Amino acid sequence: MIPKSYLHTISCIALTLLTLCAFPTEAETQKYTIVSEIYKENRSFYVKLPRTYEAGTKNKYPVIYLLDDKRYIQHYFNISDTLAEGGMTPEFILIGIEHSNRVLDLTPTVFQGREGTGGADLLLQHIEHELIPEIDKRFKTNGFKILAGHSLGGLFTLHTMQAKPDLFDAHFAFSPSLYWDGKTTVNSVIAFLKSKPIYHNFLYMNMGNEGLDDPYENSIAMRNGYMELVEYIDSEAPAKFRFVSHHLEQEYHTSTGVIGPFYALRSLYRKFPLPTAKIKQGLDSIMKHFEELSLEVGIEINATQGMMFNAGMYHLWADEDLKKGIEILEYNISQNPNSDMSHDGLAQLYQASGQLDQALKHCNHSLQHSDSESSNYQSYTQRCDNIKNKLSESN
Repeated sequence: MIPKSYLHTISCIALTLLTLCAFPTEAETQKYTIVSEIYKENRSFYVKLPRTYEAGTKNKYPVIYLLDDKRYIQHYFNISDTLAEGGMTPEFILIGIEHSNRVLDLTPTVFQGREGTGGADLLLQHIEHELIPEIDKRFKTNGFKILAGHSLGGLFTLHTMQAKPDLFDAHFAFSPSLYWDGKTTVNSVIAFLKSKPIYHNFLYMNMGNEGLDDPYENSIAMRNGYMELVEYIDSEAPAKFRFVSHHLEQEYHTSTGVIGPFYALRSLYRKFPLPTAKIKQGLDSIMKHFEELSLEVGIEINATQGMMFNAGMYHLWADEDLKKGIEILEYNISQNPNSDMSHDGLAQLYQASGQLDQALKHCNHSLQHSDSESSNYQSYTQRCDNIKNKLSESN
């Protein structure tokens, strides 16, 4: 039997498919370089912006910082983009952190005197004092930051959570390499959580079949460390600390980093989807929904442009209250004045309510803000012609 939550996800995405043709195009991944005083060299990072990112709008976005260069950027974009279009999560700015030496950068301790290890704290200084300020200066960030890593990147993520507990608001650790240097990171995370009666943060952690399919020493230590952390957090977590774990015994070490981002984002934003009952109640109810979500997550969260478009158009498609639909899309336009699809939606709602002058005004705006070569432009043109004809007939 399909869980009700999955059915809700499917229905939301199906509703969104009606509007995908109007969604902005995907941005290219860009590489940037900054001069690092900490490393005394140039350090690079990669950026992929969300579809609706525009310099002239009021939208600000949460940021996911990804370890391992740009390897996972497109994968995270595909997942988060689909979820955002379906009203499951916000959109994200994605940052890929480049490594000159992965093992050195991501390991928190020098292991048995081995050279090229134990550089995690230096990378963490770079992220905190150089990279994050650079991202906040260049891009429209909203202050909410997620750190995500797989394998040694997962180890670094857990180390960061206890070493700099307030630097990130959420942490994703996929198959973290908890074999490293005995149980150093396991012990430090547990000691940190014991010291915090309240910790407003989120951790998603998973593990595959490590230690089962490949029962050698490091894999067994990874699994045992994971189980010890899960057992402690499940029973002794600080207040306001949200924790979700999945032991995916049918998956391999590599595949946990592929599957994990979907479950991590859905778990973090479990209350983000907008219930139909609140859409029916109108804009005030929608705003209250996101106020409550903001309290749970710990930072202001607002509905996405696409979500508000769907909410407004619902009142047209489902023969509900046109006035409420207009109010929702007018608010969406106030936040996204260059949104051609929102102007087109308002044109449809005003036309349905008999306010043809307003319908034509917004129809013209939809043309103004769309690409004249797109199929959307052609449909907007036809709508404007139809409204003009109706205005002529009424005069």
